[in-house]
Amino acid sequence: CPKNLHTAWYDKEKIEHVIYNLLSNAFKFTPKEGNVQLSVIPIDSKKQIKLSVSDTGSGIPKEELELIFDLFYQS
Repeated sequence: CPKNLHTAWYDKEKIEHVIYNLLSNAFKFTPKEGNVQLSVIPIDSKKQIKLSVSDTGSGIPKEELELIFDLFYQS
């Protein structure tokens, strides 16, 4: 993380749960030789930060993207 990050106010339990879920899914669906990356980027113009998780897994099929937020849906 950059040293010049903005101060961020958040609910510790909720943000830990979100980050855990994102990283858990990334590791679950990324092959052994793949990569998982967690990034924290300052957004200066809005005094916000952007948290991003990316991986080299196969991804979600395009036709299922709109369904991923349905309760209990798994791709």
